Formats: sequence, structure tokens, C-alpha cells
Amino acid sequence: MTMLTGMRRQLRRVRRFFLSDIHPPAYCENVEAWCKGYPAASCQRISEGYSVVRSLPLAPAETEVHWLFHKHQRHTFPAQYLAKIPDAKLVGVNGLIILPDGTFTVEPVYTSDFLKSDPAYRHYFPWEIKPRRGRYYSLLLRSCWSGNYYHWLVNVLQRLYRVLERLPDDVTFITPSPLRPYQLETLRILGIERRLAPFRPTEVWKFDVLFFSPPVALSAHHLPEALHWLRSRLMHAYCISNERDKPGRRLFISREKAQNRRIVNMDELRPVLERHGFDIVLAEELSLREQIELFAKANAIIAPHGAGLTNMLFARSDTVIIEIFGDQAVHYAYWTMSEALGYSYYYLIGKNIPNDAYAKAPRKEFYWDIYVPPEKLEQVINEALR
Repeated sequence: MTMLTGMRRQLRRVRRFFLSDIHPPAYCENVEAWCKGYPAASCQRISEGYSVVRSLPLAPAETEVHWLFHKHQRHTFPAQYLAKIPDAKLVGVNGLIILPDGTFTVEPVYTSDFLKSDPAYRHYFPWEIKPRRGRYYSLLLRSCWSGNYYHWLVNVLQRLYRVLERLPDDVTFITPSPLRPYQLETLRILGIERRLAPFRPTEVWKFDVLFFSPPVALSAHHLPEALHWLRSRLMHAYCISNERDKPGRRLFISREKAQNRRIVNMDELRPVLERHGFDIVLAEELSLREQIELFAKANAIIAPHGAGLTNMLFARSDTVIIEIFGDQAVHYAYWTMSEALGYSYYYLIGKNIPNDAYAKAPRKEFYWDIYVPPEKLEQVINEALR
């Protein structure tokens, strides 16, 4: 009888796998609302949502402000909450949470469109579910496995804002595996490095209790309070402060060792940068502490779009940001971050140069290299730093 029951269970899983595109599982856009209809779960509201209207960026070398910035000028941050869910499961590379009634959660991947394209949702096929006794909190999110500096600091760590002090002392934190040294260092600073459970996306975990809090903001949007919380925690850990009484440093973040979005005419730009007192830095060659120490002294940062710009988090309050884009790869993430931190934000658009390594990649233009007209860079620097 036990063997027959097991065979029936596996047949149901096979059927669900092959029919999931025709009859996809139910999904939940808001776990807080779901908790109200499931008595065994509980939920604590932490903060209310609110809306912002951002100042449009400055682009003195462009004929008009790019449409993307107009599109994201108004934004609403969701309410923050902490849910306690019994018998939840965790599956897939993006850390999808399956609620005890079989419903998938949207919030770990931000939108229902992302959920519908996630293989773990479309073809959920758990041959073996591994029980996890005790209480857990998942730090997994869409893009968390890339090891990207921006996504880790801004998306992953900020899920602990206002949550860390509300969790029981025996909670275990679920992380990607393996973690990079700088990621382990940030978890040490936050005091949880001894309570980690590395997750492998080929497995399915089932918990006695899973605590869940959604991202504090959609990726590429930035909750000001959460940014300032993380900035304070990291800078305080190294006894670093901004020195407003001393001249600020001007930094240009180079991507010459990156595989994409490299500036192809740096020989033309270097004299312009040197004339205006900019030091060229390679952020990836610095430790976490060295990056914080360096950027804590900055009051002007220029960079092509890339993770190194995340270090504006540690800059002085009077900082000017100048971001460089290719003409087919404009993005709004660091404008919204700059706005949340109270900086002056400028941008300029160069010309995309195809990068053969990404010829077949989705959104390949986003990874192309960039040619920057020196006169445009000169014009924006003169306007921003006058």
C-alpha cells in the first residue's frame, strides 16, 4: 500500500510537470493578504507604503530627458510586513516560496510576469522534498545568485531592514551558495554569519516555520530609509565617516577589466578626466572595506552603468553623480538611488559598440561597449561641477 501510494504521488508530479504550461499553479501577489485567509499563518505590519515624485535627472549634453526617467518619476513603495508561515516550501534558483496550500509567491521575483517565466514555477517537479526543522528566513531573490555587488547590497541585504530585530534569535538565514568573500563579510557585520543555510536550487526544502518579508522596493527602485540603514551599518562597522571639512575626491569608475559596457576610447577621455582632477579606480580590485573608505571621501563620481556605482551609497551628501550610457542601453537604477540619497544626478549618452561576446544574448545591447564623445563628457563635467 505504501509503495502504491508513492507511485501515485510520483505520477501526480509527472502529470503536473507536463501540464503546468496548460494549467499553471495558482500564485499569490501579496503574502500579507494571503495570511488573512489562512489561520495557521500570522503577519505583522512593519511600516506603511508611500509614494514619491522624483526630480528628473540633468542631461546638459542631450536634447531632452530620456523617456525612461519620465516613466519612473513617480513611484509607490509597498508596505513592509513580516509573515510567519508554517509548512512552506522553497524551490528554484530565484527562491520561490510555495505556500502550504500550493500557491506560489510572486514577491521574491517582483512581478507575476517574472514568475510565469521562472522554470521552477512552470515545471515544478520535486522528486525529493527535504524537511528543515526549526525556523528560517530566506534571503533568496531574483538575481541573488549572480554575486553582483549591486543586487546583493541593494536587493538582498535590505530585506533585513526593520526585520532583523523582529526575528527570533534562533532563526536560520537561507543564502545562495557559494557566497563570495564580500558577501560573507556583510553578513558578519550584520551579525548572522554563524546562522546560514546555503541552498542549492536543485533541491526543494520544506520548513516547520518560514518567516517572510518582501523586498523593500522593486529592483532598481530604492527605499531611502533602507539605504541609509545599510550605509550606517557598514560604515560604522569599519569606523568610517564622511569628512565634509576636507576636500572631496573625484573618482572615475573604470570598467576596463569587465566583460561588457567598457568605454572603448579611454585614451581620448583620460586627458579630460585628469584636467578636472578625477582619479581612475577599479572597484573590483578593492576589498569591501577599501571601497567604503575610498568612496566615503568622494564628492564627484563618474562611471559607465555598472555595479561599481553602488558605492555611491558611501559618498558624501554633497556628491555629484555622472552616469554614462550607450545609446541603446539607458537604465534608471542609479538615478533612483542617487535621488534616494539626495545627490545631484547627471547623465550622458554615448554610442553603443557591439560586443561580440554577447551577440546572441537576450537584451544584447545592454552589454555592448560604449564610445563617449570627449566633448560631451567635458560639457557635462563643466555643468555639474561649476
